[in-house]
Amino acid sequence: PDWRSRLWARMASYQHPYVKQVNRCATVAFAPTAPFIATGTMAGAIDLSFSTTACLEVFRLDYSNPSTDMPLAGGAVAANERFHRLVWGPLQTEGMPHGLIAGGLVDGSVNLYNPARIIGSPIGAEPSDGVSSGALVTKMQKHSGPVRGLEFNSFSPNLLASGAEDGELCIWDLARPAQPSLYPALKGGAGGQPTAGEVSYLAWNKKVQHILASSSLNGTTVVWDLKRQRPVISFTDPNSRRRCSAMQWNPEVATQLIVASDDDRSPSLQIWDLRNSISPAREFVGHSKGVLAMAWSQADPGLLLTCGKDNRTLCWDTTAGEVLAELPASSNWNFDVQWSSTTPGVLSTSSFDGRVGLYNLQRAGGIDASPGTVDQYGVQQPGPKAPMKKAPAWMRRPCGATFGFGGQLVGFGVRPKGGAEEPAAAEKPSGTALTLMKVSTAVEAEVSAELEGAVSTGGSDALKTFCETKKSEATATAAKEDEETWGFLGILFEEDARRELLKHLDFGEALVAKELAESEAEAEKARSAAEAEAAAADAVVAAAAAAASLPPVDGDEFFNNLPEPTPAAPAAAPPPPAPVDDGMSFFDDMDANGGMPKPPPSPPPAPASEPIAEAPEAVAARKAAAARAAAMAAAAAEPVEHMDAHDAAVQRALVVGDYRAAVNACIAAGRHADALVLASVGGAELWEEARSRHIAANIGRPYMRVASAVVSEDLEALVKSRPLAKWRETLAILCTYAPAESWGALAGVLAGRLADAGNFHASTLCHICAGDVDSAVQHWLGALPPGKVAPPALHSVLEKAVVLTRATGQSSGVGLAQLVVSYAEVLVSQGQLDAAITYLDMVPDGGDAIVTLRDRIVRGGAGTTASSSAPAPAPAAPAPAPAAPSGGGAYGGAYGGYSAPPYPPS
Repeated sequence: PDWRSRLWARMASYQHPYVKQVNRCATVAFAPTAPFIATGTMAGAIDLSFSTTACLEVFRLDYSNPSTDMPLAGGAVAANERFHRLVWGPLQTEGMPHGLIAGGLVDGSVNLYNPARIIGSPIGAEPSDGVSSGALVTKMQKHSGPVRGLEFNSFSPNLLASGAEDGELCIWDLARPAQPSLYPALKGGAGGQPTAGEVSYLAWNKKVQHILASSSLNGTTVVWDLKRQRPVISFTDPNSRRRCSAMQWNPEVATQLIVASDDDRSPSLQIWDLRNSISPAREFVGHSKGVLAMAWSQADPGLLLTCGKDNRTLCWDTTAGEVLAELPASSNWNFDVQWSSTTPGVLSTSSFDGRVGLYNLQRAGGIDASPGTVDQYGVQQPGPKAPMKKAPAWMRRPCGATFGFGGQLVGFGVRPKGGAEEPAAAEKPSGTALTLMKVSTAVEAEVSAELEGAVSTGGSDALKTFCETKKSEATATAAKEDEETWGFLGILFEEDARRELLKHLDFGEALVAKELAESEAEAEKARSAAEAEAAAADAVVAAAAAAASLPPVDGDEFFNNLPEPTPAAPAAAPPPPAPVDDGMSFFDDMDANGGMPKPPPSPPPAPASEPIAEAPEAVAARKAAAARAAAMAAAAAEPVEHMDAHDAAVQRALVVGDYRAAVNACIAAGRHADALVLASVGGAELWEEARSRHIAANIGRPYMRVASAVVSEDLEALVKSRPLAKWRETLAILCTYAPAESWGALAGVLAGRLADAGNFHASTLCHICAGDVDSAVQHWLGALPPGKVAPPALHSVLEKAVVLTRATGQSSGVGLAQLVVSYAEVLVSQGQLDAAITYLDMVPDGGDAIVTLRDRIVRGGAGTTASSSAPAPAPAAPAPAPAAPSGGGAYGGAYGGYSAPPYPPS
């Protein structure tokens, strides 16, 4: 059942608090540069299945996974014999990115493996031979007995030292791992040389590259000099000839090494100093039986691991010579212990109970003498662990510092820069002595002085100049948003802020054209009036001059000078009588004309006949006929009226004076212009109705929506419905038509829409126009990068906020108070207490945070100018947004604030 599995898992966690573990009876080696660990089947051990096979395996270390299991990184590689020693060297060549693994086997051979061919290889049920996969690089056969000594040189990773039961030391050059070369073997012999013995361990010196030490089971420890190819010193315990099972060099002192014995009669650890090799310098006693393995920490030379036949694994403080921590005991001998090469504090232990465990040293410790408790399952829980008496070196800080209030800095292990050049100053600073320093940043102080100067000078001109300077700096650095922000802030200090804002919003040409047209109309009107006045004056002068030129009137002289009447002309004489034709003249004329008769003379004109008197009835009839003809001709000459049904309806309504019916007829016919003309005669109510119906009919046109909002004085609906892409045009409309009392609210509505759409920069500009300091500050702070904000970025926001407060006269708000407190703390950290008080005084009503910080500054020794209660700063100039002239918008000035008349003037 699940509860039983959970119970066993919990019991296992009590008995084996491993970080990671695997059921293997093997010697191990950590990868030098990667999270892997190699295991080789240990010689001299038999598992429960009595298997005699041997293999090499590589496991992956994933400390982020809470599971204690170590997954295989690849398939196992079979070995012909079991391992006595396993080492993982950092030698990296082509095709070997993870280094090289060397294993000392029972038969005296040394096998070289390529871990890159093992990691990622298929995991099968049986180990591979290693040859076909390329995992086995080569097999070096030189020794005739088990190889118990094996180690890579830390200075030259291509050098591998090996020692075996035959007493020979071999130095292998692995520059070409597939074809290793062997230096001459090192042997003991006659002539005063140490006698040969079975090599139990060997180790390279951690400070001198060519020094190698070996220990043997006969109790002799030999130090070899490879340059001279001979031993330079050897020593044994003078009191007893005990077996040497393990040996380690001191990582810091080149002449010291420690030797352990697996003899149960002498399980102590002996520290030898080669400068006096007669007897050991120190001796550590802690194990009750023989010690089988040791490992000296490279990360902390003061820590030494030992394990032995008493099933214990101890961590020693080599400086004090006492046990610092103890790992949980196993059920059998612990024969191997290793420090992790990549993770300080992680170590491995191997025991004959068939388990390899990884521990965290920080979780190790001695078991307290007090008994533990028994849980609900009846399992005895161990008592509390005693804390380590000494922190490992990787946890200790070589130096440290912390800031105090008022720009104070206290540190240990540090030396103030610019101190006295004394010989003692060149020494390493003490890790226990405290140093008190004062820190100040000149750049921040200079920037603060520039802002304070502009604010303290007061007046719109100084602040406008400051805005222009900051805008120029933003332009030079190509900071477009800062450039536009400072441009908007500078507009707040203009005398005619509305006009400047419209120009800034790219409506300057339209504004200039409107003003030019208005000025031309005014000039034309003035010119016409002057001309009419001059003409009237000229007429008066001419009449006066004509009256003055007439002579005085004398009645007698006028009548005496009248002309005499002219007499009538005499009557005309009657015409002479016509000649009589006697017939003879006809023939006379034929002779004269060559026998042709003479053409008769033209008859004389007939004398004018006397008019015949017409009867009165005829005259009257003739005149009547002429009148009828004239009337018909005039009627024919007049244009013919063509009217449709709508015209007739309008006409009939106008005839009887029904203007509303006439307007309705025009609107029904789609003649809105005619309807507006007729409505202007019908009164204000009819005019408003006709105008509203005309706007509703044409509301699809963008400009008609603007006209509708202006006429109905509902700019808020316009702001909520206009496209956000045209927010500049919307702001210009508000600048032109919005009254002062609703300017801030309308600009705030537009800013809210822009913020919801993610356009925070445009939203901030609208908040600036509305004079909303707190909202603008919150947007500026939100635009800063997450995490710790750099002081220059914080100061940039503070500059804008202070200028905006001076323009609007506001001095309180959550965002503003938070900003001022943050920057005041920066100034305090630099020791500029008076400057911090100056900024805090800009927000006298900022809440408890400002009051508390101001009080701390005063108590911290600020100047006499500091005060815990400062008056509110007066604005440098009247804020454009809150007030405006009659008919103007929120920015004030003579421009804008349009109001439509109720109906056209007559």
